[in-house]
Amino acid sequence: MPVAHELVSYYARVNRAIDHVEAHLEDRLSLASAAQVACFAPTHFHKVFGVVAGARFGDYLRWRRLERAAALLLSDLDLSVLDVAVACGFGSGEALTRAFRLHFGCPPSAWRRGGHVAYRRGVLRQHLEVRTEVRPLWATAPWMADETRERTFATGIGMPLGLAQFAIAGERIQLERRPAQRIAYCRLTGPYGLHVRVLWQRLHAWCEGQGIDMRERACIATWLDNPSLTPAARCRHEIGLVLHEGEAAPVGLVERTVQGGLHVVCTLDGTVAEASLSWRWLLAEWLPANGLASATARPYEQVRVADNPCFLDARDPRVRGELCIPVRPR
Repeated sequence: MPVAHELVSYYARVNRAIDHVEAHLEDRLSLASAAQVACFAPTHFHKVFGVVAGARFGDYLRWRRLERAAALLLSDLDLSVLDVAVACGFGSGEALTRAFRLHFGCPPSAWRRGGHVAYRRGVLRQHLEVRTEVRPLWATAPWMADETRERTFATGIGMPLGLAQFAIAGERIQLERRPAQRIAYCRLTGPYGLHVRVLWQRLHAWCEGQGIDMRERACIATWLDNPSLTPAARCRHEIGLVLHEGEAAPVGLVERTVQGGLHVVCTLDGTVAEASLSWRWLLAEWLPANGLASATARPYEQVRVADNPCFLDARDPRVRGELCIPVRPR
């Protein structure tokens, strides 16, 4: 059994391999190549990866490719099934169709025509059941719809809606070119809304142990999975400290680069429920109305801990910061 400092190192190394996989889903990937990124022998990496990721490497790779394909089929209607297959690392449209049918219960063409609704309602229902069994740290989460629980789906972005009479003032939204940013992050896997403050406290403790005062530092929070496609047990939430030029990541954290480029940036100062509505409105309403679509990089929130006491305790329920969505012309 590894000692504590070895376990921290194992998690960091496996997460580096996961980041490599996520960045190269369209390429030929093998357990040996991922093990090399993590600096493990392949046989040892196979065991460690299962503990950290909660799945065997081959299963994880297949899930991620299929979930990306499912999202692409809904977000870019101009792509053919073959285009989606190539973009997600499948050798042919037929290979994608076989795997897709086994996983989602229908072929890609039927998924795009509306077959996605039943599957995604089932996954969202699972998330709701988890919320009922375990009281979350916050009263809502970014994937929740309105209080009536009436859910429709935005075909273009694949997120639940609850947007009646909701809109964001135009002066709060800007189109900006943002530079790439290095972050040192920690990550947890599990239902969204349950681990948020745990992650912030963990990041705070790591920084404090390295003599870093993170209260005035920029931080980036990212929800890595779409909870209408990914079961609750596999959803990943990540929080990272933005590093200065030349600054090394604190011991125990993993470094990666958040992609730069064209972003829609929306200022936020409201409750978590308002943040949830803002995400959905921007993705489902504002982007299509302005001829834009989400780029392949993940959206994120950029915040400062000093502006958000709720990250470390529950006395202030408001969230203050920026919602940042990488975009491309539609």
